[in-house]
Amino acid sequence: MSKALNWDGEIENDGADAILLPEGEYHFQVLGYDRKWSQNKQCPMARVKMRVVTDDGTAVVYDTLLLHSDFEWKLCAFFRSTGLRKHGERVVMRWQQVPGQWGRFAIHHEEYTGRDNEKRVGHKVKHFLDRDDAPPPAWCLEPVPAQAAAEPAAGTEPEEECPF
Repeated sequence: MSKALNWDGEIENDGADAILLPEGEYHFQVLGYDRKWSQNKQCPMARVKMRVVTDDGTAVVYDTLLLHSDFEWKLCAFFRSTGLRKHGERVVMRWQQVPGQWGRFAIHHEEYTGRDNEKRVGHKVKHFLDRDDAPPPAWCLEPVPAQAAAEPAAGTEPEEECPF
């Protein structure tokens, strides 16, 4: 169970080692998202945090969704995958309903350079898959902690964004 720690509290949990999923298709559950601003496209963007549970452990996958007409197709695919939109349907993006939703996506590996200038390999969402009628794994239906609407504070600098 997660909890707040005191400034002078004791710590010991080193955390689980991150796992790199093989490339392929997976169920995911949305843990939350952060509202950010894209300097490149001059538009809002959502950094979505999703989890995938496998026999080898739990992986966390992030994807950036730009709220821009050039990327409307990706927004539509994400909302279809999470069951919040049907194909061809015009909907209002209801971001407050996104945490806790489940869907499917295909991932591949992408090499990147970390802040320490070390080369690493991470997950990259290749595409979101339409939801089918099959029930999801039980872990996809577990509740996630509530998320407050994360509006950027006035006067704060925008964070770095995805490189496209």
